[in-house]
Amino acid sequence: MKQLKLIIAFLLLGLGAQAAAYTPTSLPNPKAQDRYNYVCNPDDIVKSSEVLLLNRLARELEDSTMVELCVVAVESIGEMDAFDFCYELFQRWGIGKEGKNTGVLLFLAVESRDIRIMTGGGIEGVLTDAVCNEIIQKVAIPPLRNGDYSDGLA
Repeated sequence: MKQLKLIIAFLLLGLGAQAAAYTPTSLPNPKAQDRYNYVCNPDDIVKSSEVLLLNRLARELEDSTMVELCVVAVESIGEMDAFDFCYELFQRWGIGKEGKNTGVLLFLAVESRDIRIMTGGGIEGVLTDAVCNEIIQKVAIPPLRNGDYSDGLA
């Protein structure tokens, strides 16, 4: 009986230690704080120096091309499908210029090992699914495999 109580206690501690899963409604929109924030990094997965760099690059991209890039890095989205999560988040935040659909969402969920690039219809001619897949496979995944989330997203 004592061993059973000990096992239950460890299981409860383990469940409590798991990262909270985000939903598209619970994830904080970085633009709500400042219109020049493009990175949502609530679990501090990306180094602060890289967040600054990503924010600067995203602002330069938006100023020169009207393409709005948002970067999201979270520990967990629970059991939700990553595509559905990204789609709902993309719509909820209104990523991209209204009427132009020139938004890009770069998304990483560490626990489920999901990385995605979602684009608005106005940018799909440049960032096709094939191009996005090539970026993920050749640029993002090698550093991500080594646990370098900052470099993989930058």
